[in-house]
Amino acid sequence: MEKNGQNLFAYQEKLRNMAEHVCLLDRKIPIEHQLEYFAVLQRLLKSDPMIKQLSEEECISMFDRVLDDTVGLSEKKEILVKLSMVHWIKVYRLLEEYDGKVAPELDEWLYLSLLISRLSIEMDLSGERQVFVSTGLGGKGEKMRFNVVFISKEGHLLEDFQKNLIKQEFMYSFPREGYEIEKMDIEDRYVNILFLMPIKTNLENLFQTVLNECNQYGDFLSKTFILSNEREFTEKDIEDAVRKECGS
Repeated sequence: MEKNGQNLFAYQEKLRNMAEHVCLLDRKIPIEHQLEYFAVLQRLLKSDPMIKQLSEEECISMFDRVLDDTVGLSEKKEILVKLSMVHWIKVYRLLEEYDGKVAPELDEWLYLSLLISRLSIEMDLSGERQVFVSTGLGGKGEKMRFNVVFISKEGHLLEDFQKNLIKQEFMYSFPREGYEIEKMDIEDRYVNILFLMPIKTNLENLFQTVLNECNQYGDFLSKTFILSNEREFTEKDIEDAVRKECGS
């Protein structure tokens, strides 16, 4: 299993134990872009702890600068972050007005700013702690998106009946546990699945169950697999994993 597999299982266990509301990204935003956004957010909060108390006039003035072609990209990004930290519904509505108007390179920043703004307002109104879960593959509702690749044992070619068995078992077991399979490719030496997973289910147990069920009929799937909620695996990622399984 990939190095971060156990970390992901442990991370999921922590999420299941949280009583607070969990919010997931519902679109794919690269992890490096998310890290850049939150690095700016932390820097601004550290340099100006009063950022959350900007006046309505200051917010409107900043709003106009985001649509000003003479203002640089870095400043516009900072403005979006600053606006997201002001816990006013009026400011959230201002952010909504940017939709479809900002430059493409600001689209992800606007999305994150709207999300942070909404969570902050909801937390103020409900008094409940909001937990934001950042993943590169995004999610839907309270389901996290994962990419997993299961590999044939020792990289042997899968026979047609084995491919059919894999398809039937995954199509049965995943939905039964509330998982949504978005894409499943069964190739000669591996099966590649993109799926949505409810936070309150046990991912590790499901994988073990499916592998055990399939391997009753020939022990043809390896217990080694690669798993990520940060990005989709490339062909090279998968080829490297298959080579490792083959011992080459």
